[in-house]
Amino acid sequence: MPEPGQSAAREDILIVEDSGVYISFFKTVFAASAYSYSIITNGTAAWEKLQSSQPKILLLDWNLPGMDGVTICRRLRELKRPNYLFVIMLTSMQRLEDIMTGFDAGADDYMVKPFEPAVLKAKIKVGMRLCELEAANTSKVELLARANQRQESLISRLEEKNQLISKQAQDIHEAQMQLVETARRAGMAEIATSVLHNVGNLLNTAMTSSTIIREVVGHSKISTLTRLAELLGQQTDFPRFIQADARGGKVPMFLTEIASVMAREHQLISDKLHVLAESQEQIRQIIALQQTYAGVAGVKDAVSLSVLIGDATRLFVESFKKHDIEIECAFAPELPLVNVEKHKLLQILINLLQNARDATKTLERGDRRIHISASLTTPDTVAITLADNGVGIRPENLERIFNFGFTTKPNGHGFGLHGCANLAREMGGALTVASPGHAQGATFTLSLPVK
Repeated sequence: MPEPGQSAAREDILIVEDSGVYISFFKTVFAASAYSYSIITNGTAAWEKLQSSQPKILLLDWNLPGMDGVTICRRLRELKRPNYLFVIMLTSMQRLEDIMTGFDAGADDYMVKPFEPAVLKAKIKVGMRLCELEAANTSKVELLARANQRQESLISRLEEKNQLISKQAQDIHEAQMQLVETARRAGMAEIATSVLHNVGNLLNTAMTSSTIIREVVGHSKISTLTRLAELLGQQTDFPRFIQADARGGKVPMFLTEIASVMAREHQLISDKLHVLAESQEQIRQIIALQQTYAGVAGVKDAVSLSVLIGDATRLFVESFKKHDIEIECAFAPELPLVNVEKHKLLQILINLLQNARDATKTLERGDRRIHISASLTTPDTVAITLADNGVGIRPENLERIFNFGFTTKPNGHGFGLHGCANLAREMGGALTVASPGHAQGATFTLSLPVK
């Protein structure tokens, strides 16, 4: 049952945990926070509450009486909820297969007990931001739908009253510009989401490395060296102690063993410090990358396709690694610089990479591949090709794939590829797709003028 004393209004966080220790832990963590929350100790009761309540964050324990957390999470993802629910799975299990089971059930994040309050708060902040982005995107979809309806109404009136052609044509043009701008802004929100997701993955890696270093230091054998030094300092006849005393005879072997142990500890700490440094550098590069491409609309730059494609794929390094997706890039020699609005080109590439990732991650591990190439098709035209071996596109969907509102994803909004096609046209190019059929992969080709 819910803990008493919580507000009956929609809470920010629902905690489903049956451990008294962790219930006390959560109450302490959230005592001074601005978040409203409630606590339920039974899985079945939690599932019943979730039928009617709309929390933003769900802290869900794996092992629960009544109904386990994995079942609750899987059932939640089958529901059509008006608001997105960010699920953080809590468990003491940390095997890779357990972690993947949680994510496959629909968890957005995963925390292994015990965990630090600061890490929990950081993950909740990330979840809140993602929920806000989702809510903003939902609002934009509704805005796009209303604008599209208004456009259709204008077209109908145009056919009925020729005398209003000039005025109504202007209204249609304005509505179209609003659609393009809203799709562009939604695409930039997707870039921000990708940045947050990758930074979160890198922070998890850094936290894991720091935890291992702390454990190694905490269990280090250096204290035994201190005791040995004290013992040796008490000896007045060191040679006799080594030769005649049973304790002294063990000193050389002990020093050899402790040296080996400390060498291993030193190597492990060095390796983890290297991982920490790499994570920090990747976070710096991702943030710098976002700042670099946050350009002003209408400003063109001479862009190297190999560099820009490399920047786009760098945003997905951790995601591709997590899903075991192999990505290969191939560039024709002596590719010319392309004069484009680079933030628009990056937005198209990120959307295509996201779709390719989603299309391939349903395959067996070890068989997930994405291939990107760039080549000069005519003296004045370049082509960027992105191919995957994922779920493919059914023939009846090929002609509709770029239509506004069309999507094959359960939680898709239907303006990602539509917005990409518009951006390609704005840059004087075109975005096309080919697929042999369902489960046979898909190939997207972006053609752009060199100048």
